[in-house]
Amino acid sequence: MKTQISKNIFLSLLLSLSLSTAHAQGLKGFLKSLQTKITEVTKESSIKETLTVDNSQLSLTGTVNFDVKWIMISITKNDFVEQLVLPIENGSYDTRLSLQNGAGVYDITLYTNSNIERSANYTYVKKFSVENTDLIDRSFLLPTPKVQSEDEVIKVLVKGLTENAENEEEAFLAIYDYVTATIKYDYEALNDRSLRMDYNAVNTLTYSKALCEGYANLIAAMARAYGIRTKVITGMAKTSSGGGSHAWNEVFINGEWKLVDATWDAILSARTYLFMDTETFSINHIKEKETLY
Repeated sequence: MKTQISKNIFLSLLLSLSLSTAHAQGLKGFLKSLQTKITEVTKESSIKETLTVDNSQLSLTGTVNFDVKWIMISITKNDFVEQLVLPIENGSYDTRLSLQNGAGVYDITLYTNSNIERSANYTYVKKFSVENTDLIDRSFLLPTPKVQSEDEVIKVLVKGLTENAENEEEAFLAIYDYVTATIKYDYEALNDRSLRMDYNAVNTLTYSKALCEGYANLIAAMARAYGIRTKVITGMAKTSSGGGSHAWNEVFINGEWKLVDATWDAILSARTYLFMDTETFSINHIKEKETLY
């Protein structure tokens, strides 16, 4: 991409902001590798303009050169740091960013990459800031590129499933039972990486199959659509064959965070890992991260 973008293109970028992310699994190592690869073409001594939003969300639409394959956005607010990667096709993108750390000023930095490999060199494009004036605590309630709780199909489905629910717990049980009964584990993709797709919530629901990330993203999207705070957790799982990377959820019900593993309960056709106590759950689940996306 050219080292300078036109004023018009940049202004269109500033009008709205959002972005998909790389897969939760492997992201930590990927971002670490980028720290030594980013090429800063232009440095600016100050941020020239501050945008303002009042709902903790900012949409991003814009265009880039046709040779650009990826856009990376770094989002910082004090000690809060989040990095997201968006694949680009045909020089345009249209997605949404949730400002996950409450009210305040976020610094946003854009980078681009024209290589097929997402972890290749990134080129600095621009830096600006966004002030979020939203005073409502929306932690783990916001839609993200992986957890599309604002999707109309998801909202309609959740409304139908929970219409007779008398409280949050009953609503979540209806959602959980639907996901574990409907979404099939993608064994083919497990054994052949070339068959893996982006297991965001919408894709998981559309294709009715997923690896663990897809189950966790769909549970989060549907629960958030109802209004239940839900975390996507990544870490390690221990199994009889050794185990590996895994994803599950924590949901905030009746004033406390409860553990669930929809992937394993879908495989078992049971509610074994629904609201399991922390001590027992931790025997074969090692938590590493609460994903922000």
